[in-house]
Amino acid sequence: MHNSIKKELRYIIVNSIYDYKFNSEIELKTFILAKNALNAIGRNLNQFMRELKKRNLITINNKEIEKNISNISYKIDFLSQKLDRLIDNTERIFK
Repeated sequence: MHNSIKKELRYIIVNSIYDYKFNSEIELKTFILAKNALNAIGRNLNQFMRELKKRNLITINNKEIEKNISNISYKIDFLSQKLDRLIDNTERIFK
């Protein structure tokens, strides 16, 4: 039997057995790309804030901007962790 057919059958069987639904290989790759993109956005935000502080470019509502960027960074970390768990659960079953 062809390897991709085996993977697809395994995916169908596992999802029919467990209450927790696992993701296909294509979905898994998409989640990995999304996690990487989220992490890149977080790094860029942090770098942006460091540069603004270093060059004293923020003068209006400094604390509010920091609070908002910190909140965005927290949400990015939260989503990234959720994607990590989702990816790990799927990889553990299918790899």
